[in-house]
Amino acid sequence: MSSENSTCYTRDILTQMSDRQIDDAASKLKRLIREAEKRISSSKSKVQKLDDGKALQSFEVEYCYVDDERQRRQKFNENRSRRRSA
Repeated sequence: MSSENSTCYTRDILTQMSDRQIDDAASKLKRLIREAEKRISSSKSKVQKLDDGKALQSFEVEYCYVDDERQRRQKFNENRSRRRSA
């Protein structure tokens, strides 16, 4: 796993990101998850599968944090627009 792929999204980082950055991070993590799944399914080495499995789990955890922030913002914006129209 390269340093480019090992971004750690803390709560502070996520709250400072724009909606566009959140969407981009979610897309990137989805792509990394798909690539790791493909590597695992095509790998014959148990050691390589273990390494890719750890990377996959890390990507999935980061995706959960990013997606949670995306959903929070979406819900906040929906509630805000409802209050304005009421």
